[in-house]
Amino acid sequence: MSRRILCYGDSLTAGYTTYGTEFFPYVKLVSERLGPQSIVEHAGLCGWTTAQMLRSAYSSDSLFDVCSRDCGAGLATRLQKAEKEGQMYEHVVILSVNTLIRQMCSTQPKSRLIDLDLVDLELDMDGLHYTVEGYTTLGNTVAAALEESSSNATTASRKKLHLFRGLPGSGKTTAAGALPKSVVPVSADDYFMIQGKYVFDSSKLSEAHQQCQAAAVQALKAGRSVTVHNTFTQAWEMAPFVKLAAKYDADLVVQDFF
Repeated sequence: MSRRILCYGDSLTAGYTTYGTEFFPYVKLVSERLGPQSIVEHAGLCGWTTAQMLRSAYSSDSLFDVCSRDCGAGLATRLQKAEKEGQMYEHVVILSVNTLIRQMCSTQPKSRLIDLDLVDLELDMDGLHYTVEGYTTLGNTVAAALEESSSNATTASRKKLHLFRGLPGSGKTTAAGALPKSVVPVSADDYFMIQGKYVFDSSKLSEAHQQCQAAAVQALKAGRSVTVHNTFTQAWEMAPFVKLAAKYDADLVVQDFF
């Protein structure tokens, strides 16, 4: 399934350079780096205000997985307007926006800030826009950040098969219950729970382990992560679950409880 990415903004997104005689949208480099599995589009509209951009964005029925925003090209116009209207304090607010953005992204795990103050972007002669080399650096910087985010998301979204092993009373069952609700806890002990009471029968251990494995298979087939919290004192007890992890392409995680 393709990921759709929208890079939106004003003249910096449009790739404005050499006083408007050339345009070099960095989105082209982003698209080349990410490959055909990502559909990268851009809406770089020179001189557009925030209000105009918002109206355009909300009028579109397109959905995008990642949004990239470049700011700055409308700063001079806003300062002129503020000066004309006597609102001299407005430029202080504008200059504090970067600080606020950094603070917001630091508390939002799904937000990714690319701090261009830390990137050496070659400015054009007007001192505001970038040269072709500057846009090239910007494109490679954005692409690298998206590649890293995609890799992290893929790793985080993979199914996991946790094997919690330890003697009775070691805390493995409590730990399994504390995992996110998306993780399915299974145990051979579940077989011996009858009307809310634990009734152990050593002659039924084989059936208990079979039921435990079947529950793990059902969860893995549904794309869920699983935690198996059994005693696991013997290697042969773990072997079926190791095979299940390989069969259903799940990451195997073994944790000992003492």
